[in-house]
Amino acid sequence: MNTRVTFTIFAFIIGVLMVVIIISLAQGTKSALATSYTANSIIQGWQQVNVDGFGDANNREAMRLAVHDNFLFASTDNPVTGGEVWRSANGTDWNQVSFDGFGVISNTAVFIEESFNSFLYAGTTNNATGAEVWRCIICNGTDWSRVVRDGFGDANNRTVQRVMVFSNTLYALMDNEITGVEVWKSTTGNVNSWNQSNLDGFGNPENTGAWAAVVYNGMLYVATAISEDWTPPETFGVEVWRTNGNDNWAKVTPTGFGGTENVGWDAAVSGGKLYLTTGNFNGAQVWRCAICDGSDWEHIVDGDFGPNAFGVVIKEYKNTLIAATTANWSLGESGIATWRSEDGVNWTQISSQGFGDVTNRKLGTGALAIYKGNFYLGTQNISTGAELWQLLNQVYLPLVTK
Repeated sequence: MNTRVTFTIFAFIIGVLMVVIIISLAQGTKSALATSYTANSIIQGWQQVNVDGFGDANNREAMRLAVHDNFLFASTDNPVTGGEVWRSANGTDWNQVSFDGFGVISNTAVFIEESFNSFLYAGTTNNATGAEVWRCIICNGTDWSRVVRDGFGDANNRTVQRVMVFSNTLYALMDNEITGVEVWKSTTGNVNSWNQSNLDGFGNPENTGAWAAVVYNGMLYVATAISEDWTPPETFGVEVWRTNGNDNWAKVTPTGFGGTENVGWDAAVSGGKLYLTTGNFNGAQVWRCAICDGSDWEHIVDGDFGPNAFGVVIKEYKNTLIAATTANWSLGESGIATWRSEDGVNWTQISSQGFGDVTNRKLGTGALAIYKGNFYLGTQNISTGAELWQLLNQVYLPLVTK
């Protein structure tokens, strides 16, 4: 064959291959990184199960973890291109299943949450036009639809902090730093089917957020938080409100549990009791109750997670409470830590600080999940991107003393 012809054919083949490679990288970089990732980082009983930031350091926090249709979902905060939704069929291999920000760049964070009537729901942070609520059934990236836009008509409703199912009704908890937190509900989740359930801020505009919420003994409990720009000292603390679903809300705590710097952080049910954690720059606290009408709150943890822990997320797993602390980075980088307790009072640390990286400094409320019998959590890491970790099976032997 003529040498010139041979060279021309060879050059053409190389050119085609280069185009294919470039297109593949442009269209599938994130998914390729995630799905080809093999978990191999093991730190003191925990194993990382994603690549940092799902391949994008701007995915700086795993806002929520959720389970739907036998998949594990994670949603992110991404202030550059918009929050993202990722899913896995085994807890280690991940694919992105949403457009960044659901196609709206001002949807900077996504809060994937609960399933209701076969749909998986997610709320957003949108500081431009107001928070949104989206949902899907298949949830492979093809069938997301928006059911709430523009902050329910108030652009100051900037974040759908929680989406909860209670009494066959879907509830959305909205942060509002101007008039106070709003609670909206719908029996279908459809467009134009939502109604407000509470007075703005439960009658107090200082109640700007609602990060902690839980269903317990036929009641929906919501614990309030002040602005996310919270810096000490403050003059107003957490309040806990509850309803049986009739839109009548009753306050069931003294304000701040007597401390103005306590803000509602997370809540869980374990051993027939309701547990509430508070954020506090003097040290995170844990409270619990059984009746929970305001008469029997018990203060069981007061700074015992260490001086650098000012917030705690909490979840029951195999009859044990697992807690993860948020570091007080105003005191210097120290990283999150995880703890376990069988009675809610005595706690044992079960991880190194930050899983060996002190820039893993925060967990969002709801960034804990149980999937196929395993416990997962997601971190905030503004340096390299959000990380997901799985608790490995461990045997805890009782302490024997002589």
